Amino acid sequence: MGLGAAIRTGPAGPVDAEFGSALQIEVVERIGEATTYALRLPVVEESGDLSWLADRRVGPGQTLGVYVAAGQGDVCLVRGPVTGHSARLTHGIAGSYVDVLGADASIQLDRVFRTRVWENARDSDAVSAIVTEAGWGPDVTTTNAVHRSDLRSLAQADTDLRFVRRLARRNGYLAWLTTDATSGVDTFHFKPAPLDASPSVSLSLNQSPSSTGALELRWDSERPTAFTAEQHELGSASRLSAADTASPSRALGAQRLADLVASPQTSRVVAPSDDSADVKARAEGAAVEAEWFVQASLETTLASTRNVIRSHEVIELNGAGSLHSGHWLVLGVRHTIEATGHRMQVDLVRNAWGAHGS
Repeated sequence: MGLGAAIRTGPAGPVDAEFGSALQIEVVERIGEATTYALRLPVVEESGDLSWLADRRVGPGQTLGVYVAAGQGDVCLVRGPVTGHSARLTHGIAGSYVDVLGADASIQLDRVFRTRVWENARDSDAVSAIVTEAGWGPDVTTTNAVHRSDLRSLAQADTDLRFVRRLARRNGYLAWLTTDATSGVDTFHFKPAPLDASPSVSLSLNQSPSSTGALELRWDSERPTAFTAEQHELGSASRLSAADTASPSRALGAQRLADLVASPQTSRVVAPSDDSADVKARAEGAAVEAEWFVQASLETTLASTRNVIRSHEVIELNGAGSLHSGHWLVLGVRHTIEATGHRMQVDLVRNAWGAHGS
């Protein structure tokens, strides 16, 4: 394909060469959201009609996948259903195009509202069942709390996707879908951010050779550094509590926010619970969400990095000074693939600064 990317049709279809006429491909991936895509295709008069607008391959619900070749091998940026079109048609047709819009297959879990109860189950048990029902491979980290049927069972009154994301948030986990480019297998991940992983890419700023341009940095210290959760157990006077709970996540630098502020900032979590492990998980989940006090944005290219940068991964940044060089979590990436190359606009977050922590 002319843009250095390949489009496959269907869940496991071959590369479709006709998509080689694409003017631009854009893929946006971000923690907490479904990955989306937009394929810009030229519209021309063809057999008495306008090409692509009525093509069944890009009709509602048809599956498309975007694949690129990189140093780490073939990568599937996204695979999922077409959700819409956005077209620009000009008089005489010259210069007309249609943007074929779609998202990864996780959006299929957001179509049906469900009411059901998970008895004597962990949050991770419910997620594993939902993922298996969807036909995906589960990469699910076990949660500790058991929701007992004689107290408060785990109740779902939402779509599967929103329910799973809510469970992820309250446990300090992330939830996202990936597709293996070789096997075509979809895997749904429900687990803490992989902060212990080795960096997938190393970027250099103010060094030779440089792999990125300008770096936008910002930090915000006005946020809680610890959380307290407290509940009374249903049917008894027992008190369940988790005081001064900090994030259990690995620090990506030498100093967390709690090490930097003059006085600790605490907040309180109020949520129904009948299990001490659940109370602690709620407090830790809130602490994990609040801890990302350093953020950064940059732009790079596949030609510079040789590897594709993905959300939910850890990368290494060099040349940003003693505070901000080191490991960062990728919050999101906007991939723009054109004839001039593959650009990546990257958003990063960090829960500490200084040298890589332990």
